[in-house]
Amino acid sequence: MRSKYGKTFKFYIGLDMNVMLCEPARIDQIFNSTVIINKSKYYDMLKPWLGDGLLISGGKKWKQRRKLITPSFHFKILENFVNVFNSAGGVLIDQLSKEVGKESVDIYEILNLYTLDVICETAMGVQINAQTEKFTPYATAVRKFCEMVVYRVFHPLGWNDTVFRMFSSEYKSYNESVTLLHDVTRKVIKTRKALYANQASDNNREDDFGRKKTFALLDLLLTTADAKDLTDEDIEEEINTFIFEGHDTTSAALAFILYELSKNSSVQSKLYEEIIEHFGHTMTSNLTIKDISDLKYLDMVCKEGLRMYPSVPFVMRKVEEEFVLDGITIPRDTILTVLIFMLHYDPDIYPNPEEFIPERFSVENQMKRGPYDYVPFSAGARNCVGQKFAIYEIKTTIIKIIQKFEVLPAPDYKKVLGFMAVLKPKNGVEVRLKLRDNEHGIGSN
Repeated sequence: MRSKYGKTFKFYIGLDMNVMLCEPARIDQIFNSTVIINKSKYYDMLKPWLGDGLLISGGKKWKQRRKLITPSFHFKILENFVNVFNSAGGVLIDQLSKEVGKESVDIYEILNLYTLDVICETAMGVQINAQTEKFTPYATAVRKFCEMVVYRVFHPLGWNDTVFRMFSSEYKSYNESVTLLHDVTRKVIKTRKALYANQASDNNREDDFGRKKTFALLDLLLTTADAKDLTDEDIEEEINTFIFEGHDTTSAALAFILYELSKNSSVQSKLYEEIIEHFGHTMTSNLTIKDISDLKYLDMVCKEGLRMYPSVPFVMRKVEEEFVLDGITIPRDTILTVLIFMLHYDPDIYPNPEEFIPERFSVENQMKRGPYDYVPFSAGARNCVGQKFAIYEIKTTIIKIIQKFEVLPAPDYKKVLGFMAVLKPKNGVEVRLKLRDNEHGIGSN
């Protein structure tokens, strides 16, 4: 449709008019609008799990929650989160080591459990051991819910809550998943509140082995003065939103970046050389934000990966009052959709957009582009509050994997993109893994 109608076009889904945008100048006007701020009704499909948390809420509530959540991604707290990336990343390397020498491995499935471990510990301060215990009930419930969001958007039986409940064969398992997700979060909140009630200082919080527990988003919501008026339901909304936004998005991005590295051996070699130059051949178990930030080529690799595979391929806003966009009158109740995926594949901005070329994001090349030519985390007031968290997690994980393994293409695998609340591989992401020789960096079986 973009090829036929240009970078701004409209079509109807049922009775709903959608205006699709993938032109930077117009995207700028949407993202920086103080009027086009609320999400479209399609986000309501997420409410059974996320409630009215930061992703979905609008107006005064959104502004209050945004102000409250932003400090959780302060530098010092992110350093604490990087410790979780390191510990869960060690488990990830152990899991990947079991796949060395196989004809192919679906790395997305393994990474998906890894990011679930990370997000649950950083959001709730609990370890669910999804990597070692595989498909725990919680991990299975998360996956089922995400599948059903897409089902409900595209299947007539899912559009109306009553119709879905009465006539869809999917409702029972869906409802069981939602119930389990809420039960787990509520139990953790109750336990954490009791912990604070019984201990005078956060500095005294230790686990059964005498180790200081991870400071999680939940701790911020329970202890900061600005959050004193939050109910348990309010806290649950934000914890579940954080888990939803930081789980599949990161695992898909990681898997796609590794897939591109497997196909582009010269890029992988250059990245490996940068990693070895900084850390040597010994596996690095305690990366810091400074370590991560020093790797300039890694930064380019990650940015190019997120250009080609933006985890959120589009965002949708509701026009609540008539709006004029470059002289075009957009009627009330129109849905404005920013096509991030199509923007990132615009050959006018990125020549040969299907090719993986990290050098597009050298300082010199970035200076040639506009601020709205690249928006993998959205932009403006409603940009992704956790984008630094995601970038640090992606970079930490890539360092550990590339330092340990050579990632090679899997025979006969052809990537198929899909959408399940986020941009995901429809058929997994298959690669081959070889151990690197510690002294010479040579792949070995």
